[in-house]
Amino acid sequence: MNKEWLETVVKRHDRELSIARVVSVQCEPAVPKGENYSSLILRARVKVILGSGRETKRAFIIKKLMGTEGQNKIIEDFSVFKVETKLFSEVLPLMERLMDEYNDGNERLWSDLIGYNPYDTIIFEDLTAQNFRVANRKECLDLRHGLLVIKNLARFHAMSRVLLQKGLLRNDDLKPMYLASETTVSRRLVEGGLKQVSQVMASSWPPEWKETADRIANDVDGACARLIELAKVNDDTFMVLNHGDCWICNIMFKYSPLDESLPIAMRFVDFQMSNYNSYSWDLVYFIYSSIKAEERRNNYDLILSTYQESLEKTLKFYGYKQWIPTIQDVKMEIDRLDYFSFIVLATILPATSANSMDPFDLEKMCDEDNFSTAYNPDIFMEEKYREAVGQELKSFIEQGII
Repeated sequence: MNKEWLETVVKRHDRELSIARVVSVQCEPAVPKGENYSSLILRARVKVILGSGRETKRAFIIKKLMGTEGQNKIIEDFSVFKVETKLFSEVLPLMERLMDEYNDGNERLWSDLIGYNPYDTIIFEDLTAQNFRVANRKECLDLRHGLLVIKNLARFHAMSRVLLQKGLLRNDDLKPMYLASETTVSRRLVEGGLKQVSQVMASSWPPEWKETADRIANDVDGACARLIELAKVNDDTFMVLNHGDCWICNIMFKYSPLDESLPIAMRFVDFQMSNYNSYSWDLVYFIYSSIKAEERRNNYDLILSTYQESLEKTLKFYGYKQWIPTIQDVKMEIDRLDYFSFIVLATILPATSANSMDPFDLEKMCDEDNFSTAYNPDIFMEEKYREAVGQELKSFIEQGII
């Protein structure tokens, strides 16, 4: 094969398909209310002229700061745009190189970065153009969707672990998991959610829940300190890069052309809360915020074994020679975070799965005296919420978790 001729052909092909000029741009909201709180997400529909001269259309996702002073102030402690920019410009490219180095034929687990303006705007490829879509948050995920995410979450964690071992990543350059950090917004999210759920439980749930409501109310003041203590790491912690906000609306699925209910691929989106810690934080967060209650209860061991098997398989594929958590290790680590499981059920799940289009108001988090009103009380009154958490809350009470 003539190398010079091939180079000419490939360059011409790329040039003809590249964008030479933007003709027009139309922007529209990319996600419904209740599916994103830390940024404004727009879909830009762009009419372009390609290098070949052909006119066509492209679509991009543009993520911007919320725009209101109150909302921007309440999230500035997390440096969300700096974190996501770092992930897409530095960390995820290292994962891609790792996949290339080991000829990993699996699909990437993130979208392509198009560009960014430090630190208030990021532009991504629009995954809907590849037939990816977000599942219905109000229904949560069935087992097939859940296991696909669990398997790929383990892949993501494993790749980060390999990069950490190689010294290509530093595990101290991102902030802690957002619910376990010493920030004003973390305190208000946790304490506000617990106050609201305990008040609604005491006033609107059946009488037998009154004691549980009192136990939750009494736990409010010490909740954040308990989470911060749980997030402390030691030499034995199996550190990975956590997505940090791994719930149903930060995951997009592609489906089989032969069965529209069968997910065949997925992508993680929104890496604004990424952090380094035990893998268990992502695992607990996803299991209790996004998988249907009956599915997680009936298939709990399968979910954990799927994660462990995928983690071990991926680590060994990449030549990782150090200690790998066994299924017993995974179960013990998840049990260690029982209190975090409770926090997710009490403060995250009601907002993420609520039928209401206004489950949470970030602006109200700015009110020092009434920040608990950021949680719409109606979300804790829904029958489906009580059914989704009742069994676990009783167990946590019996175990002395709350």
